[in-house]
Amino acid sequence: MAVYLVDFENVTSAGISGIQRLTKEDKVYIFYTVNASNMSFAAHMNLLSSPAEVIYYNVTSGGKNALDFQLSSFLGYLISKGEDKDFYIISNDKGYDHVKNFWERSGIAEGVKIHGAPSINRSLIPMEKPFTSKIQQSAGTQQTVTQQSGVSLEQLEQMKAEADKYTAQKKSAETAEKEEIASANTEKDNAAKGKRKKSEEKTSEKSANGEKKTAQKGNESEIAEEKPVKRRGRPKKQPVEAAAEKTENSANIEEISENANGTDANTAKAEANKTKSAAKKPKTNSAKGKTSAKKENSLDVLKNTLRPLLAKAKVESEDEVANIANYFKSADGKQQFYRNLIALYGMERGVEVYRVIRTEYTNLTKLVKQ
Repeated sequence: MAVYLVDFENVTSAGISGIQRLTKEDKVYIFYTVNASNMSFAAHMNLLSSPAEVIYYNVTSGGKNALDFQLSSFLGYLISKGEDKDFYIISNDKGYDHVKNFWERSGIAEGVKIHGAPSINRSLIPMEKPFTSKIQQSAGTQQTVTQQSGVSLEQLEQMKAEADKYTAQKKSAETAEKEEIASANTEKDNAAKGKRKKSEEKTSEKSANGEKKTAQKGNESEIAEEKPVKRRGRPKKQPVEAAAEKTENSANIEEISENANGTDANTAKAEANKTKSAAKKPKTNSAKGKTSAKKENSLDVLKNTLRPLLAKAKVESEDEVANIANYFKSADGKQQFYRNLIALYGMERGVEVYRVIRTEYTNLTKLVKQ
């Protein structure tokens, strides 16, 4: 049974390569921080397939060697419990050698062994045994060496085989670590590319929205500039109309005076006013009839003028032409007419219809006023 303390901030995903080779009696404590909390898919799959017990510690960070201090403190706690004897610190940090040397020199915890390795996979490779002498190629030399060292030829061959096995395991572990690092870097690069792509899409979307808003504001500004100024107050009579009315009143007064044969001026004036009032009443009714006919004629003329313009926007229904003509006549200026079209057709279609009419708006306005 062995206990593994992993400095994940130092070794990342490559440090836990080989965790699937542990037994269910082994324990693995993974210390990580917010600065190092990402794990490759390969390492995650190895974790899931490992029979060992895995415990995670999200430790605080913010100072130099903060995780190292907390891991070392936890190691002392585990040693004091006396339940385990073999401990492995998985890290490339040589500072842990001082922790190892302290426990070995002090002799406080008898039988406790502390090892260091850059990965779990490397910690599982058996240590190379020292050779008492070099193995020579010739049998005579081998016999002399064994006699001097007290080691048999079979033992030397066994030691050589173990050394070859160690070398092969070491190369295999190094290859696995390189693959873990390459996988982690690939996932990191893909994540960075994904973030850049999302950022570019957001920037493009914001630019398109900005251009759309700018175009809409430009249309509204143009409409506001072209809106006619509304004048307040009652329109003044033209000098020619006032003079004609005055002349007519004078003529009526003179005619009444001549027919009165001596009637006083006040009576003549009163009769003149009555005559004038009576003369105006039929004129008013006649004027109303003319105005109504004129309005009907102007609406027909407006629809006939609008029809070829609206055909450019594919508006061919007579009901639609009539509705647009009524909107045009009732609108108090170009901006209100524009808003009526937007309410009727929506933004995109309304703008399309408005643009074909805008070019002739001034002439159409004059046509309605005639």
